[in-house]
Amino acid sequence: SLGTEESDSSIEINTTTKELKLVEVTMNLAGVPTKFAMDKKTMEIFDYDSYKNAIITGSSPLKIGKIEIQPDGKKKFIKI
Repeated sequence: SLGTEESDSSIEINTTTKELKLVEVTMNLAGVPTKFAMDKKTMEIFDYDSYKNAIITGSSPLKIGKIEIQPDGKKKFIKI
């Protein structure tokens, strides 16, 4: 056993859980309406299928980008 490893109980104490409050949104990508999940607070965009799976399994949804407000006030999807 390595002396620098922490026990599982101390690792759990240091782990924080972030609860996402996501809403379903539809955006047109290349003219095709596509469903996504969006965090209204951070404007982060998540893959819709991974969002639905996360609801069932408790896993984390896959972040794919965010919405940025342009100087003219329009919203633009920025893929990561």
